[in-house]
Amino acid sequence: MKIFSLNRTISIIIWSQCVFFTIGILVFSIGIQVYQVEGISGYSLLYLLMLSPGLIFSRKIGQVVDGNNIFKTVRNSIILLLIISFFIINFDSLFFYYFVSALISILVQVVSITTSSSISIATSPDKMNKAQGLQTSTSGIIYIITPIISNTFLNYQSFYILGIICCLSYLILLLTLCLIGPYFTHTHKNNGYNKDSVTFVEKGFF
Repeated sequence: MKIFSLNRTISIIIWSQCVFFTIGILVFSIGIQVYQVEGISGYSLLYLLMLSPGLIFSRKIGQVVDGNNIFKTVRNSIILLLIISFFIINFDSLFFYYFVSALISILVQVVSITTSSSISIATSPDKMNKAQGLQTSTSGIIYIITPIISNTFLNYQSFYILGIICCLSYLILLLTLCLIGPYFTHTHKNNGYNKDSVTFVEKGFF
């Protein structure tokens, strides 16, 4: 039996959009760094790496998500993003920027698929369009403001400071995931997994 909750749906949407906002800030900032060194050709390659891996492997990512606990998948993705943010401020290398962009592209797809799945489970059919509308509108706002914020911030502060802020943001997102962790549920067909009976501890956070 599904337990629908508007607060549950909104919580997942807001949390996931905060993740995408932080990712967007970091990615656009990397793009600015690359553009300053390599120009439009370097930025074009970076942009391709930001999109291609996640799109190419999206089907495989979906299969992996289906076979695993969604909470653990989301948690591990945020941990990886936190690690990436930490290392990127200590490695001033174009190759590392390209590698990180490709990896982030995959992690974006992981977070997108897992959160969309959780939203569909948490939202009643008559509220699904509203939930999708909220998700789409917030995504649109993020796409507009992230390049503006990144460019403005780097005009006054260093990329190092921005990287530290992203690290702190991911740490906060990881901690807040503790509060909404039970919302990220998944019904496993093969092992009798029951999303309504699984406790927070059983989800394996600790």
